[in-house]
Amino acid sequence: MDGRGRPWWQLLPIAVIVAVVIVGVALMMTNRTQPAETVIDPDLTATDEAQQDPGETETETETDTDTETGPSELDVVVVAEYPHDSTYTQGLEFIDEGPDAGRLVESGGQWGESLLRIWDPVSGEVVRTHDVDPDLFAEGATVVGDQVWQLTWQAGTAFRYDLATLTPQAEVSYSGEGWGLCQLGTDLVMSDGSATLTFRDPDTFEAMSTVDVTRGGTPVENLNELECVTSGGTDLVWANVYQTTELLAIKPQTGEVVHTVDASQLVPADLVGNSDLVLNGIAYQADTDRFWLTGKRWPVLYEVELR
Repeated sequence: MDGRGRPWWQLLPIAVIVAVVIVGVALMMTNRTQPAETVIDPDLTATDEAQQDPGETETETETDTDTETGPSELDVVVVAEYPHDSTYTQGLEFIDEGPDAGRLVESGGQWGESLLRIWDPVSGEVVRTHDVDPDLFAEGATVVGDQVWQLTWQAGTAFRYDLATLTPQAEVSYSGEGWGLCQLGTDLVMSDGSATLTFRDPDTFEAMSTVDVTRGGTPVENLNELECVTSGGTDLVWANVYQTTELLAIKPQTGEVVHTVDASQLVPADLVGNSDLVLNGIAYQADTDRFWLTGKRWPVLYEVELR
């Protein structure tokens, strides 16, 4: 009997039922904790696995390409053409304000014929000219307020002129060669024919910092004429690569090339293949967002859009 006085055989059915329930629950728990058996098809090869989901492989390839994109290529669209004389152009820049607004400052090179001049690109009128010492080879130039800085190639001398008269005001020395020059914000940016741009003080011409220009991680040598452009809140330094028809847009903070332009279509027919009389004049007109391009002794000055 149990504690309440019942015969034990009366409790047997209840005990059996409880035992069955306990065993059933235990079996269920065991099945849940065991991993499902994996069936491997011996005929499935590595090639078959790759072919099962080609979309996955393609997506990975596209992602890799996106992370390695290089500079974008812009096209040259010619808007107009204007006559240009035989000046051996080394620097070209628009004057944005003041009585000379809309005119160009041009630095011409070569021994015995170097000059600095201001002229109207539409009418062709030369407003004023300064002849550089015949023993000097002039290079790039840029406007800073009411002054103009002009480089020399190998003399290690930069000249500062009064913009209104082109009268020399000062001269300073620097190390290395002088090639291109432009003003970006409160700094001057200078090239020397290497892959390095030097940032200088616009008052003293003292070197403050440098940046190496690279394209896809590779240094870009022979940076020549420069044009500093601020447009849409973005600063870029445009440069042409000496003895080529290529223009580059460079991030001044990092030296990274972000845009390239093939300007080969602009080379005058009789100068194609000439390694001396090459593209070497870049001027940006802020009010039209257009560039004006020419070369050494080129008979034409192009007004273009870069798209």
